[in-house]
Amino acid sequence: MVLQITGKLLYKLIFMLFFATMRTMGIKTGKVNPVGQTDKNIREASLLASLARSAEKFTTDKGWREGINALLADLGKITGVSRVWIFQVLEISSEEITQDYTFEWASAPQYVQLGLPVFKRFTNKLGSSEYRKLVESRMRGEWQKVVTSKLPDSFLKESQTDQNIKSMLTIPILVEKEFWGVLGFDDCEREYDWSETEISLLRIASFFIASTVLQTRLSAKEKQFEILRRIVSSGAWEFDVQSGHLWTSAEKFSPYKDSRGNMHLSLYDFLKLVYQEDRRELIKSSSEFFSRGEEIFSHDIRIQDKQRHYYWVQIIGAVGRNSKGRPVKMSGIIVDSDKRKKTEADLKKAAETDSLTGVQNRRVFRHKLLDQIERSRNRKRTFSLLLFDIDHFKEINDTWGHEAGDDVLTHFTDLCLENKREEDSFARIGGDEFALILQDTTEEIGGIAGERICRSVASTPAPIRTDTIPVYVSIGCAEFNGTETADDLLSRADKALYAAKRADGNQTVCYSVMPLRQS
Repeated sequence: MVLQITGKLLYKLIFMLFFATMRTMGIKTGKVNPVGQTDKNIREASLLASLARSAEKFTTDKGWREGINALLADLGKITGVSRVWIFQVLEISSEEITQDYTFEWASAPQYVQLGLPVFKRFTNKLGSSEYRKLVESRMRGEWQKVVTSKLPDSFLKESQTDQNIKSMLTIPILVEKEFWGVLGFDDCEREYDWSETEISLLRIASFFIASTVLQTRLSAKEKQFEILRRIVSSGAWEFDVQSGHLWTSAEKFSPYKDSRGNMHLSLYDFLKLVYQEDRRELIKSSSEFFSRGEEIFSHDIRIQDKQRHYYWVQIIGAVGRNSKGRPVKMSGIIVDSDKRKKTEADLKKAAETDSLTGVQNRRVFRHKLLDQIERSRNRKRTFSLLLFDIDHFKEINDTWGHEAGDDVLTHFTDLCLENKREEDSFARIGGDEFALILQDTTEEIGGIAGERICRSVASTPAPIRTDTIPVYVSIGCAEFNGTETADDLLSRADKALYAAKRADGNQTVCYSVMPLRQS
């Protein structure tokens, strides 16, 4: 699309120049003189015709290299020069410039330079002020014409003389306002003085080449993005910071069932598609990103699809800034990360839960206990801790088998979950050992909760195949005293549990009244 639009603009410019040229010629009748005569007006008209053909070729043909080679050949034959060439700038610094000789047309074999080792990825120092000024002029988009014999003794004159160049015209090629390369015309036979009209027409050729380079870049990016889309479900996006306008090609994530192409949304409309719990985090993350002055943004959110289901996506983008360093736009890709997030959730669950019972494991319980102690200290509140041990569990395994033992553990877990509050933390911390953190409860309340669980377990035998197994549990309870460590609290609850076991089990013992229960 960029190339087609450029072609239209160039057509318009060509015809404007054509009519301007015709006014200087007057209207004449007769045969058209063949290309190659020295009359500048005929040369200019021929250039116009060549550029018109090139405009059509560049906007319709697929082979951009063939198009450029054909253009250089046309320009060389019409202008009557010895050689037409293109240098591409590979790297430029304050000290040197590295270029490559990428295209050439020569009128005779003795003028061919393409392929010579000296012109393969060659580097020139910007030491001399004359050459530095030449490069800086090209970077500003200015053309240069020289007659070698009129140059002062310098690096440039020496280079021109070595190549037997009597006159030269160079026109910079700017791609997206950056110095990409040079379109050059060498005449090894004449000291030719280019007219301003000729130079203006030849600059149009540099526009064609720049447009072709840009189109090639876009095509390459499209191919790369298509490969990316085949690997992962993704789409492109761009956000205008000032207007709040968002564009995205992520069709899959459109909530509109008839959506087939790009989506254009306001920031408000986009946020409505984001899962409510994720909106605030997205805004917070974006604000912090801009305040830190970072360049690459990445964030995971859930967004609606066409069936109004929520999918996890990863938003990745880079910020574009103006000359004052202020962010003006962001662009990047939006990637379907639903499978990755589900995998991460599964891995997290596997790392945090007991594989048999599905409740928290010992490692997570330890973190929960430390957090609860910190929270209770800050709020000056208390809580109680219950430790469980299934009575005679080894005998169950020995009599009924380990599979039955597993059934008893899951049965016991279900009963405990039914008898706890949602805010309380229950975990399996060993083979038949469990723990329960009761928030905002005293030891007395914890003891009552423990007795309720004891009665529920004792009155509900565990079903195994066609039979049932009676199950009983011993429980130790201790209240956080406000200053002790996690190990101290666990030690007191464990002592209470041991007292319950010594008292034949199937009961709850509180640490503060442990001697009474033991007597």
